[in-house]
Amino acid sequence: MKKAITAVLMAALFAGLAAHPAINGWERFELKGRVKQATFWADSSARYHFDPEGLITRFETFTPVYNEADEMMENMKSVYDMSYEKGESGEVTLMLRSRDGEIEEGTEFFYDSEGRLARSFTTTYCGLWGPPYEAPFYREAWWDTAGNKICELEYQRNQLSYLQTWEYDGRGLLIRRSAYGGMFMNLTEQDEYEYNWRHLVGKATHRSGEGLEYLETRTYDYDNEGRVAQMWFDNGHKDYESLTQYEYEVDGLEQTTSEKHFDADGKLREEETIYEKFDAQGNLLEWEGYPNPHYCDYIYYGE
Repeated sequence: MKKAITAVLMAALFAGLAAHPAINGWERFELKGRVKQATFWADSSARYHFDPEGLITRFETFTPVYNEADEMMENMKSVYDMSYEKGESGEVTLMLRSRDGEIEEGTEFFYDSEGRLARSFTTTYCGLWGPPYEAPFYREAWWDTAGNKICELEYQRNQLSYLQTWEYDGRGLLIRRSAYGGMFMNLTEQDEYEYNWRHLVGKATHRSGEGLEYLETRTYDYDNEGRVAQMWFDNGHKDYESLTQYEYEVDGLEQTTSEKHFDADGKLREEETIYEKFDAQGNLLEWEGYPNPHYCDYIYYGE
């Protein structure tokens, strides 16, 4: 149970708590081990520190600042400290995040009689990158007994400003995400997912707008290894219809993914290559995309 709770807390820190099915290679960005340092494109980086239970106790971010001559003038550093309070069974009941010595955010966790995470309440006292808010920002979330998030509310100036709900089928697969916002909390976004026999997403539909009038669909085919082989995109406008084909080359712990993007007439529009390198435990060590200059490098603590 402690490991499951720790995984939820780490998800909150690294990638947020929103639930998404793993499609189109999204799972490649899951960091399985304890990351010691991450370096991103544009030379920004972060360092992480953990306690013996795997909870983050501190992370530091470094953001370079350049002048007009593209010379680095300084490397801005921010330090975030994490502290925790725990219940009698060792479950985390309170998580506090401080930035440069000032409390920035606090999250309370509530559990059911079986010790499963059921609800959380977060208060944000200041922006992640900016000055303090005029009023605290609140976020409240609920989970089902399977550990799936089912509802999240956000409040600004003590008024409900955003609501999300998640629905799952009997297999625990996400089938619908709905988002409500605006003055009258109207339904403004909705994602729906259909799955094939291997429980992989076969079709993803996104609707948005005041009347959900904007529609996008993505349809997926997979190879024998369960990797996306083709993806069709359609939003009702021929100029934006497209087909993406994926090819994979695996060499030991390295994988190169080639993406070919075609327009609605079948003409090759763009090619992209993604290179990934893993360690023996499956941790992502390097990720690089080209011709677009995006890359990430990761260093892990030894287990």
